[in-house]
Amino acid sequence: MPDPDPNPQPDPQNPPPDPTPDPTAGPREADLPDEIKQILAKNRQAARDAERRAKTAEEEAQQFKDRDKSEIERANEKAEKAASEAEEQKRNYLRLKVGTEKGLAPELAERLQGQNENEMKADADRLLEAVGKPAPDFDGGARKPAQAGDDMNTLIRRAAGRE
Repeated sequence: MPDPDPNPQPDPQNPPPDPTPDPTAGPREADLPDEIKQILAKNRQAARDAERRAKTAEEEAQQFKDRDKSEIERANEKAEKAASEAEEQKRNYLRLKVGTEKGLAPELAERLQGQNENEMKADADRLLEAVGKPAPDFDGGARKPAQAGDDMNTLIRRAAGRE
């Protein structure tokens, strides 16, 4: 009797069953019996409660860690956080400023990278080369008034040969 092959090749005609069921293949929730719906609702509520308790526990743990810090350490942490937020706001402002100057759509201006204005301008130039020229400017929506022409009745009469 031959020894079984230690590395059997899968049979393409009969693939092995997938051990993980497709989560989208199940019935929709509206098609489930009321008992199952109630169980799902209870489980969802329990999950929300657990998340709420976990968040509360994290906050309490942070307060416990912070109780041993001196007032100066807490003030330094707040100052560092404020400085990093201010730096991020400055970068966001520069992104929008450079994007506007270069004629980028706001969605593309958010993608600009760089630590200063010159780096962002260079990135905007590369981005413009990659995506093409921006759409024409419409002067903030100001348009020339339409030319006064014949009214509709005159046009109809002219088309019918009555004028």
